[in-house]
Amino acid sequence: MTVAELLDAALPLHRAGRLAEALAHYRRILTDDPAHADALHLSAIIAHQTGRTAEALANLGAALAVQPGFATAYNSLGNVLADLGMLEEALAAYVVAIRQNDRYVEAYNNRATVLQRLGRRDEAAEAYARALTMGPDNLTARFNYGVLQRELGQISPAANAFYAVVQADPSHSAAWRHLAVCLRNLGHPDAEACLRRALQDVPGDKELSLELGALLNSRGDHEAARGILAAAVAAHPGNAQLHFSYGTALQGTRCLRDAVVQFRLALDREPAMQGACNNLGVALLELGEMGPATLVLRRAVALSPGDAMVVNNHGTSLESRYDLEADSERPARWYRRALRLRPDYGKALVNLAGIHILRRELHHAERIYHSAAVADPRSVETFVNLGGLLLDRDDLSQAGRMYRRALAINAGNPAALTGYGLVLQRLGRIGEAEAAHRGALEIDGRHAEAAGNLGMMLWQCHQDDTAAEPWMDLALSVNPSLNTAHLNRGMLRLSRGDLPGGWDGYRRRFWAKGYVNRRIAAPLWQGENPAGRRLLVWREQGVGDEIMFASCYPSLIGRAGHVVIECDRRLVPLFARSFPQATVRAESVDAAGGETIQPPDVDAHIPAGDLPCHLRASLSGFDGQTPWLVPDPTLVEQWRERLAALGTGLRVGIGWRSQMMTSERTAAYVMLEHWGPLFALPGLTFVNLQYDECEAEIR
Repeated sequence: MTVAELLDAALPLHRAGRLAEALAHYRRILTDDPAHADALHLSAIIAHQTGRTAEALANLGAALAVQPGFATAYNSLGNVLADLGMLEEALAAYVVAIRQNDRYVEAYNNRATVLQRLGRRDEAAEAYARALTMGPDNLTARFNYGVLQRELGQISPAANAFYAVVQADPSHSAAWRHLAVCLRNLGHPDAEACLRRALQDVPGDKELSLELGALLNSRGDHEAARGILAAAVAAHPGNAQLHFSYGTALQGTRCLRDAVVQFRLALDREPAMQGACNNLGVALLELGEMGPATLVLRRAVALSPGDAMVVNNHGTSLESRYDLEADSERPARWYRRALRLRPDYGKALVNLAGIHILRRELHHAERIYHSAAVADPRSVETFVNLGGLLLDRDDLSQAGRMYRRALAINAGNPAALTGYGLVLQRLGRIGEAEAAHRGALEIDGRHAEAAGNLGMMLWQCHQDDTAAEPWMDLALSVNPSLNTAHLNRGMLRLSRGDLPGGWDGYRRRFWAKGYVNRRIAAPLWQGENPAGRRLLVWREQGVGDEIMFASCYPSLIGRAGHVVIECDRRLVPLFARSFPQATVRAESVDAAGGETIQPPDVDAHIPAGDLPCHLRASLSGFDGQTPWLVPDPTLVEQWRERLAALGTGLRVGIGWRSQMMTSERTAAYVMLEHWGPLFALPGLTFVNLQYDECEAEIR
């Protein structure tokens, strides 16, 4: 085949995504003509598409050396540099492309996109305008221009841009979404129809459902709003605005008790939501019930300030209304006041111990639980809670003893029975554990903890997610604030690829697992547009989790004004090398858990494990994921030599456990003594990658 024939054969393959076959043709061309600019350029594009950035840059450089006036290659160079985060260099490449071809629509659009990423919005708007002047039918430029205008608050021009896109391409779901929200903001008469059209592509979408639900509620069409918002609440449990809007629709259709449930859910998450407070009060009045429990108990305390039970209950009402992670001291003051009135009041002691558990002050909590047991030796609740504390500490022997003591007092207590089931499960006695959980549910078919525990066990021990999830659903229908069930159901859904259903539950890990939730005096970033803002991403778990969540950092860096990454001190050099556009530093927390940078030097913050919720909303969000860590070249060379010295054959790096091994975590690892059959396979060389002291295990 001639060079022209090879090129003609390669291009359709390239467009069809058959990259390896196309690349083979380009290489045949380059074998005959190493200076063939088109083949160099096209092979560079494939290298970029397949994550071989260095090769892409090298081939583009070669193409431009051969043909300095190659505008398309300069545009491709800009794209590669932009993906690397080298935004100023990318702009320079686009400028050259445009200088060589001043009607190059794609280069104008790409330049505008980078300017937008840099926050230079006026320049971006001008570049988009030039692109659309040259190519009015370019939908990518038209859509991007609309997004920019919406960011600038220019809703009418944005709506016009999105309308032009959907007119040309009715399947463009992102344009429908933006158009719908723009029309809603403009009060346009077509807003409802457009919102409904956008929801066809993403049923139950949070933003679109909120906008359509609010529109229908404002018109008094509450029945229609109920249908829209019910689906959205099911898809996004825990969203305060959705619960509030759904409650308004229920209230409008006279489903008052259901409305009260929704308003309480909204207030649990946003205690200061004025609309929900107002509507809840109205609904309760219409039902003939007394006001919120907090007001009732406040009055009760005023009437009986010396009654320890009333004082304790007021503290309990503050726990249910306020986020204890933000202010656990307020109810604690009322529990201590109750104990001053009655030092042997077991219920107040149990509640105060619970506050110390929230603060992760476990030794204080244990001491108080023992005091509660002395004060009331027949309190099943005390022994159940003490068993749970000891179980969290991985003291299975003592935890089992506490649960058995609770069962000796009341063999029919479902909390004690399912708690003991957790101990049996950790001990590997799975059949007995399942019987304990099911026994608790026979006693109380709506016991939330037992249902959640049974669901967890069916999933983790039997890998039966079909049987497990209904139990988790039941647990959460009874107790929507049961964090362990939220977390386990979230993990289950993530494991089968249901990312939207999984990430919300995964966010409950702080409460379910007792992770330290930092108290940073800046708002939590919740996925809103981060352009122009300085965001802090902070570590929350182990080094392995940090590295995993770091795969999201390039996406965030590309969207935010600037990103500050706080990581384990050991990872600072690696992350600084891998994410040069970000500020990388060790976590700014002292030994007592206090923040050392006050006031914070960021506009908002987010724990690293919450990033996928906003940046990986579907499996397609992982498409195009490229290696995100840049190793130390010196160490790479050292390891290359070290591994080469091991001879030929496959070399396999292994690690067999975590540094933190508990009875629960042990089940997730295959210990070294069980690796014998694998080690016996011929032609394999194993390299120890366990990063702590393990010589004794190897010997």
